[in-house]
Amino acid sequence: MGYECVTEGVDLDLMIKLETIFQKGKRLLLAMAALAGVLLVLGCSSTGSAVQRTAVPESPAPPTVDMGATVDALVAQRLAEANQPTAVPTATTGAPTANPEDATPEVGDTETPTPEATLAPTATPEPTPTPGPTSTPTIIDDHGDDPDSATVIDSGEVLVVVLGVLETLEDVDYFEFTDAVVGQIWVFTPEYVPPETTSNRYPALAIDGSTVIPDVFTGIISVVSDGETIFLSVTNEIAKKTGSYRIVIDRAS
Repeated sequence: MGYECVTEGVDLDLMIKLETIFQKGKRLLLAMAALAGVLLVLGCSSTGSAVQRTAVPESPAPPTVDMGATVDALVAQRLAEANQPTAVPTATTGAPTANPEDATPEVGDTETPTPEATLAPTATPEPTPTPGPTSTPTIIDDHGDDPDSATVIDSGEVLVVVLGVLETLEDVDYFEFTDAVVGQIWVFTPEYVPPETTSNRYPALAIDGSTVIPDVFTGIISVVSDGETIFLSVTNEIAKKTGSYRIVIDRAS
């Protein structure tokens, strides 16, 4: 009997201690549950509301915010946004409708195409003919070159004009003149054609077998007839010029 009483007393103390521990644990769990609820509310309000500015030192403290009112306002805002219909954009099929006024070009905007230049065909050059050997021209002498082939002059005329051409610088023309009147003076005047009056150039005259010389300024030569044949020669040994000439034969008074 005495043993059982001791055993029951021990069990009662243990039960009291366990009850005490249970009550403390219960209160701790309730406190933790309450703390979790507060943290949950604070987390929702921080994600839905604007971030509050951190108070700068020496500035007035920020106003106290009603957390319950803020949470209610955020919940009402989310419900209102969820109930609003979302506008679906209408897809446009096909090409955009063109404005008829834009389809018609203005007359002033039309550019006149510039015609391209047409190149003319290149002409084929004709071959240049190769000149053949130059032939030596044949010179026809108008008067004889010696007394045997001299041109005869009629002395019966009052005034005689003889024409000739000195074809080359070595050309000599001979004339035969006969007068039976002894003592008749004949005047022979040489001139180039046309006359060179400014340069005083003239063909050179000479009479075979006579010592008579022409005038140095005019080339005129005078001969007194002795009844014999006179052979008159014409050269260009003074002027060194080829070309036409004439000899005027006249009687002196």
